[in-house]
Amino acid sequence: MVVLFVQHRARGNPNKSRKYLVIVDAANEMLGWLDYSDSWSFDSGVLIDVARCIDIEYEIERFQTEPEFQQAHPNWVG
Repeated sequence: MVVLFVQHRARGNPNKSRKYLVIVDAANEMLGWLDYSDSWSFDSGVLIDVARCIDIEYEIERFQTEPEFQQAHPNWVG
């Protein structure tokens, strides 16, 4: 489980951040993702607890721009 924060959007309001929740397998292949930038806020402590309960890793990654994120994870971008 990876929570991604992107500080500046490539489209729209560049000062509005992007927030994604990404689920990956052991080979780091994306299984699914959720963009919760505009509509959903959650307590990260709850996600950490969920990850512990089901024995999966929880990571946070931060990027300044969407292209920076896309370069770091090209296999997650379709």
